[in-house]
Amino acid sequence: MYRVRETLLEDTALDYAEGCKRVHSVLTLFQRGNPTAHVATENSADKRFRRAFLSHPDVRILGETSQMVLRLVGAFLKHKGADNIMLILVGRNGNLENVILAVAICPSEDEDNCAWFVRCCESAGIGLSSLPIFSDRGSGIIAAASSLQLDLHYCTRHIIGNMKTKFRGQVTQYVENWMWSVQGAVSQSEFDSKIAAFSIGSPEIADYVRNIDPARWALHQYVLSKKLYGWRTTNFVKSENAKALHARGRNPTLFFQFFMEKWMQMKFKRFEQARKWADFGKRVTPKARWLMEEQAENARYHDISLINGDIGFVRDMRGSPPTRRRVNLRERKCTCLFFYQYGIPCSHICSMLAFINQPERVFDFFDRCYLVESYILGNDVVTSNIELVLDDEIQVDGDVQAPQGTRKLGRLKKKRIPSQGEMSEQRSTQKCSRCGHNRRTCRGQ
Repeated sequence: MYRVRETLLEDTALDYAEGCKRVHSVLTLFQRGNPTAHVATENSADKRFRRAFLSHPDVRILGETSQMVLRLVGAFLKHKGADNIMLILVGRNGNLENVILAVAICPSEDEDNCAWFVRCCESAGIGLSSLPIFSDRGSGIIAAASSLQLDLHYCTRHIIGNMKTKFRGQVTQYVENWMWSVQGAVSQSEFDSKIAAFSIGSPEIADYVRNIDPARWALHQYVLSKKLYGWRTTNFVKSENAKALHARGRNPTLFFQFFMEKWMQMKFKRFEQARKWADFGKRVTPKARWLMEEQAENARYHDISLINGDIGFVRDMRGSPPTRRRVNLRERKCTCLFFYQYGIPCSHICSMLAFINQPERVFDFFDRCYLVESYILGNDVVTSNIELVLDDEIQVDGDVQAPQGTRKLGRLKKKRIPSQGEMSEQRSTQKCSRCGHNRRTCRGQ
């Protein structure tokens, strides 16, 4: 049934060549109605559509009110006339919701196109050079990040996927768990000791992990110098790729119109949601409060010793020996990993505030991105709206042609293209219990 629906949609939509003739007009009209949006289009010397870029109109204020970490991924377009890819830049707001900051259509995910996408993002007001960016280990993005001096971080899940391809049958669940523990090591000595211990039984895998630049994926390199809000992968961005399947099957004009409308609808929906939070007197987003309450649950196991009214030592009595942390309420500091990396009150701060009978001060220790007022500011439809393009205003550039495709003959594949290193689904043949032949084709009695 779903294939019939997709076929009908393709038949009623503009063909790919027609979409290429209209994309420049659509982006220009959108920018005219939303001056803070940044757009860019390029054609080849023979007037064939090459690539196009669109940023969220509120990208500057979203950058100021969201977590200061970005994710960059690519995905193939699925239109029958397309031979391009989609690049998407995603951030996260204080309620741990994805925010699509920019999208582009490019011929490929090579260095030139990735660098062009980054430069367009910079022109839109996204400070990529100053923010950590998570991505896979594609050669194009790595080369672009090196030439533009980006702070690129590798997706740990992609590394595990690459290991499964290189060491088939050896990367068990135990090895995966070990990889996560190596990535989460909080010191150089812990990082080295975990790899050294594992190398006794699996020297090849240990050498493979050891040769990956730790500055690009290991937590101990920036545990108290760079805030990553707990993210280690680009995996959550895959959900945006899945949601964009409808757009990825359309021509360039409808592709960008999909994101324009999605941004408009999402902004209003989140503004209404935030207004209800404010009416109920909530000061931080529900997801941020939930993370804080998890930490507060652990506070009952702590022992507190005060230096003065603002500084004290907090020990977690569940450890052997108990772990001691230093808390300075006046300077909003704790020596634990969680508070610095997440920007959310840790169990040590919660326990100390409860000990001095000032639990209401806990909201002073949230990062600005988690505050309801920041959430409202990033989705304010009162001061600024997102205007869409009217279809009868779109102009056709008859000189522009579709790019020359290189698709193979045969039926168009609908299944998602797996990520590098992703294991294919294993299917076993059911065998006849008598002769051992294929059960479906066996003619034995």
